[in-house]
Amino acid sequence: MPIKSPKEIAEVLANHTSVEKAHKSVDRLLTLGILAGVYIGFGGILMTTVKVETAQYFGTGFS
Repeated sequence: MPIKSPKEIAEVLANHTSVEKAHKSVDRLLTLGILAGVYIGFGGILMTTVKVETAQYFGTGFS
């Protein structure tokens, strides 16, 4: 497997991604957008849970 330069990798990813997105239907893109938002929301809930509960176990310096 030959090693590609960063420029080659960027060109392949940019061309491949844009072509695939152009061929997806609107309902598919909306579904993927909603799922991406849910994924970000779960990350926010996890961060809040960890940050809030850390102080009670390790002291106030960790909050």
